[in-house]
Amino acid sequence: MILIETLAKLDEPKRIAAAVSAVLAMTCICYYAITRDFVVKLWATKAKYASVQAAYAGTENQRADFLNLQKQLEDKKKQLKEHERKCFSSEQALQFFENINTIALEYKLKPISRIISAPKKLSVDKETKPQQQFLETQSAKVTVAGNYSDIVEFVNKLTDRPQKVCITNLDIALPPGEKFNPRASFSISVLIKLLGTPSRKTNISTKNDVANATVAAGSETDAQVPVSYPTALRNPMRFGSAATTQPEAGRLIVKGILYSQDNPSAVIGNRIVHKGDKVLGATVVRINEDSVEFEMDGKRWTQKVQH
Repeated sequence: MILIETLAKLDEPKRIAAAVSAVLAMTCICYYAITRDFVVKLWATKAKYASVQAAYAGTENQRADFLNLQKQLEDKKKQLKEHERKCFSSEQALQFFENINTIALEYKLKPISRIISAPKKLSVDKETKPQQQFLETQSAKVTVAGNYSDIVEFVNKLTDRPQKVCITNLDIALPPGEKFNPRASFSISVLIKLLGTPSRKTNISTKNDVANATVAAGSETDAQVPVSYPTALRNPMRFGSAATTQPEAGRLIVKGILYSQDNPSAVIGNRIVHKGDKVLGATVVRINEDSVEFEMDGKRWTQKVQH
């Protein structure tokens, strides 16, 4: 009533303006009421879209980090394979050292001595990579005699392999009284990759160690105890198949010497013997680097290595 009375007091133009204003106000109120929910949902959607964009950017960063770590892992695997390629296994190292004399014979060289040391754990410090705690080194002192060019080819053959072989202290000289066939002596070392955890400490005696390992009796080392050299294996000083355990009847033939100062041994016929052993009735009195001294029925004589 009050609104109508107020409009009645106004003249015609003012009443029209008031009516238009009222209509516009009602239109705005209706429009706000209708669109309010949609506007609220729109702002909520924009906020969710912004959070999705942020999450996507974080996922991309994580993906880039993952790809980077994957690349680093592949590089480490390649480095590990390259490292393992340069190392021997325990079996490969044993076979390698056992075949040295056979390789020398292939190059028409005369094996004089071959002293193989027991494997030793690689010494590491606090800053050394943990992988190196599973490595061992093994070495041997080798002496051969023959033509100079054959010696050079023999040394090249020993180092021409995927694994890393280190040769040091190479000395080639003519023995006193010799005009031909120089004698070469050198040290050869390899790196052995252990499988699993490092071996526990073991006391090793020089008695019957493989290839007469030059380790003092009772000394403490991290190396595993090698198996004793089987007498049924083939003679490492000759070509051919595995030898039998029976000696050659009627003759004493020195086929090879595995020399060490502590416990030398010799291949007599098809047997590996030590000082004090008896072969065909003769007693082994002494084993030198290139000869063996025998005694039988009170008589002593010396025999050199024959091939």
